[in-house]
Amino acid sequence: GLDYRNDPLSQSLRHIAVAGVMNRSFVELDEETSLDDIKTALTDTPQWVIIRTIDDKRVLLPATDLARALEIAVAEIAEENQRSAAKEADLTANTALESETGEQEPEESQQPIINLMEIPAQRLTLADLHLQATMHEARSALDRHGVDALYVKRPIAPMTDRTFGVILRSDVEGSYRVRHYR
Repeated sequence: GLDYRNDPLSQSLRHIAVAGVMNRSFVELDEETSLDDIKTALTDTPQWVIIRTIDDKRVLLPATDLARALEIAVAEIAEENQRSAAKEADLTANTALESETGEQEPEESQQPIINLMEIPAQRLTLADLHLQATMHEARSALDRHGVDALYVKRPIAPMTDRTFGVILRSDVEGSYRVRHYR
């Protein structure tokens, strides 16, 4: 019979390494991240954000969606700070008249923590793939896990992996090119 495992698409994908196709423009953040960490992560204008969830799964988020949410959060915090500063000024004036001896310690300003799974955004569930895999293995992993994206990793120490890139289903489908022979 005919061996369907060796169709032209599979043959072509077996010759292409994942490392040559993956997108390296990403940052990794924990699900609950401070505003400063988000600002720092977005300074290099990545294309993607990999979120490490509390239950140790990975989710892919477009960096533009995170930047938009960051702008909204900063505006809300600035508005809240203006309101609290006005209230504090009123309290300070009233307290100064009532008590001359009691000193209050200034409150420490805490950096707001943002849950990245709660912001409105398009998210893709990720599955892992080894750095030395081929695009055929990537296509198989996408189908096997039922996801639309993969994060490419490699062990750097026992029980420690490093993420090297992201591959979308569209990257796998786009890596197959029809060659015209003359």
